[in-house]
Amino acid sequence: MTPDSKVYIFESVASRWQAGLIRWHKRFNREVWIVEPFHAFHHASGIRFYPQPISPAIRDLIDNRHIQVLTAKQLDPRQIYAIAADRAVGLVEKIYPYFSEQNRSLAHLSQMLLNSSEGEKIFRKFLCEQLGNFLSIDMVMERIQSNFHNRRVIFYPASSPWHWLFLRRLIRKGHEKTAELKGLSIAMSAWLWHFIFKLVKSITTAGKLVALCGINQLVRLMPPKDEPASARSFKYGVYVISPRRQLRIAQDIRGPQFLIDNRLIQRDEVVFISRSRLQPQQKAYLEGLGNATYYLPGKWQTVSHAFQSLSVLSLLKFHRTFQTRLVELILISIAEQYKWRTLFQKVRFDHLITHGDFGINHIARAVVLKEQRITSWYFVDSMNTLINFQDINGHLSGKHPFWTYLCYDHLLSWHEKLSEYFRSHPGSPQQIHLAGCLWADHILNRAAVAKKTTEPFKIAVFDTTYSQNSFTSYEEGIQFTKDIIRLADDFPQVQISFKEKRYRQIHPRLEPKLGPVLLKLYDQMAQHERIRVFSHETDSSELMDNCDLVISFPFTSTTFEAMSAKRPAFWHDPIGLYKSTPYAQIPQATTHGYEGLSTRVREILKQNQEGNIRCDYPASDWMDPFQDGRAIHRFRELLVKSHSAAPVTV
Repeated sequence: MTPDSKVYIFESVASRWQAGLIRWHKRFNREVWIVEPFHAFHHASGIRFYPQPISPAIRDLIDNRHIQVLTAKQLDPRQIYAIAADRAVGLVEKIYPYFSEQNRSLAHLSQMLLNSSEGEKIFRKFLCEQLGNFLSIDMVMERIQSNFHNRRVIFYPASSPWHWLFLRRLIRKGHEKTAELKGLSIAMSAWLWHFIFKLVKSITTAGKLVALCGINQLVRLMPPKDEPASARSFKYGVYVISPRRQLRIAQDIRGPQFLIDNRLIQRDEVVFISRSRLQPQQKAYLEGLGNATYYLPGKWQTVSHAFQSLSVLSLLKFHRTFQTRLVELILISIAEQYKWRTLFQKVRFDHLITHGDFGINHIARAVVLKEQRITSWYFVDSMNTLINFQDINGHLSGKHPFWTYLCYDHLLSWHEKLSEYFRSHPGSPQQIHLAGCLWADHILNRAAVAKKTTEPFKIAVFDTTYSQNSFTSYEEGIQFTKDIIRLADDFPQVQISFKEKRYRQIHPRLEPKLGPVLLKLYDQMAQHERIRVFSHETDSSELMDNCDLVISFPFTSTTFEAMSAKRPAFWHDPIGLYKSTPYAQIPQATTHGYEGLSTRVREILKQNQEGNIRCDYPASDWMDPFQDGRAIHRFRELLVKSHSAAPVTV
């Protein structure tokens, strides 16, 4: 094969060494390509799942046609993320025995240090995430190869080829298929660069361990702090895991106090636990709610518990793939347990209530909760699962590593299909309760009330978090926004309240090319006489409560919340990409394209004039079975019933 028959392809040019390599290849007039960035499971630098943007210097080379772009459309990336996530969940239990065999000493150590066999779930969940990374990049390489049939591809991946090779061998040990890459090979310089990076990372981790052990000796020499004579006791502990979401002053009805009704659950029965130090405004807001508030120890307050790191250090082998990261996970888990054990010296409660808390850290905490005989509760707070994007004609179940090994006693679900979805993941919670949509409780049921025809018909519109060249893409978001502007132009009797889901500065970061285009459309909407644009800080429930119709991008939670309160609502699919999804099969739940949008709005306006807006959504396992706005009340009843049946905490 001649040198001219080779093609050099870079997945990302986020680092200087990659940019330097491109210039070096161009000195020899070699054919160089850049993969157009797209949303994928294996992207871990920067914002999770989002690709690194192409640098201005490389963009100049592209504009001057010195290098070419392999477009996302050529790789058909819309399904790569979902396929990788789904298959990773399906493989993890089969592949784990081979992974455990490679890391047996660390697995045993983690169980010993965490004082529970549950510690092994940390390794299982980690493996599941890494399998997702492998399957994602493996598909990308396979599709790149298919675009260059008779060429030899030299590929520079953004992620570590050593991780890819290690997992490829494990999967093949389990007799599972991986991509056949006969026409593609990973560049030698990529192997070398990532080996150096891995070595530096291992040495850095070892240095941290030694430093922690040294600090431990100093801390042990300090006089102990005075501890309270006895810990305060409460029935319920509500965990503030995401201050940005839970402590919004403008959206306090979804905050940590949402369960308190002073009937079933009294204010003095609830304590707030904050995961991290808060900004002054957040702290003032949380403590101003009137409940007792406690904070977990910070990073430097846990170093005195790192003496176990000496044992971990003795097992650190630089040449082993993932060894450094596994050591870090053990240390993080030890610190997490220490934080909670320290907290329980000051405060006790019988139930821990949380949401969006599916990271690896929660597994270590679950061991401590079990020791303390504390019941854990996880409630679903949104529609952020891939199950909503299932293709009814396909074979994907929409599973995701996020939902594997959830170490909770109870989980509250919105609908039956979602309950089945969680049960289908390995390590699912012990009991899954069907409670309905929690946030529908904040929307008054006005479905049967017609407005006076002289008043403007109010529509609340909600966008979503858009991705780059994948599902829910910026291209779709731009068309969605254009459709809403056109709707306001075509229907002078409507008044639109548009709420942005994300803060504006994020869009150019997520999509440097189309993000600014979307922002210009948002500015255009803000200038429209019958559209009012609200920031991400605005209370969604208040907007819905004061509107006559809710329209959301697929499949944002707000439409489901409105439906669960029997309010007129639907999702709008601007390009018609979601016609085969479950909610598209439910009558009047989803519109496709502007014609579908305008037709549905016209129907609802006519029903409003007739004084009979129909909101009787058909029975479906994909819908809230109650649709009565009492899901939070059912949650309270479950908590009270569980507390009455539980043994008293000593």
